[in-house]
Amino acid sequence: MGFRINEDKAKVSLRYNDCHECGASIIGDRWVLTAAHCVFIDFVNVSTVLYGTRDIQNCQAVRGHTMKVKKAYVNTEYQPYGGYFNDIAVVEMEEPFEFNENVKAVELPKQGAISPILEDALLVGWGYPYVNGTVATTLQKGDSGGALTVDGVQYGIVSWSDKPCATTPGVLTRVASFRNWIGNITGI
Repeated sequence: MGFRINEDKAKVSLRYNDCHECGASIIGDRWVLTAAHCVFIDFVNVSTVLYGTRDIQNCQAVRGHTMKVKKAYVNTEYQPYGGYFNDIAVVEMEEPFEFNENVKAVELPKQGAISPILEDALLVGWGYPYVNGTVATTLQKGDSGGALTVDGVQYGIVSWSDKPCATTPGVLTRVASFRNWIGNITGI
């Protein structure tokens, strides 16, 4: 099964000191959406995103396709203990993305929209295939902080799951429940 619409073109690798931490998605010319547990506010100064490529070089500086993070906003209701409730964050970039055939923004649902039922959904990323595994070097299906999309609309953000993925149900943050919050911060 090949990638569809914008699912892989909106995908980014959120990195700290050039090391992949989590997946994320481009939602606007200066904005990225990810899980709150992926954001370390105290380390924004060493945060970058890698975009516009399916291949990453983990823990190595990459020329081009990288952009510095300006600021990160974690949902104030985020609870890191006992289930990662409200596990959502937006990240502002220092410069705008240059959209082209390899870089596009994903669409967001309206506030309170119901996720499609019995539709093909896609989740892509470079995450760990198993506990204590290593980051994939080529874009795969599954990643913490990554976007779950249906026809190019992002309905979920991967919060947590047991590894290997798909052995037990994963837990996702419902983007439609936070659409107004995203808009209030980003203007999108």
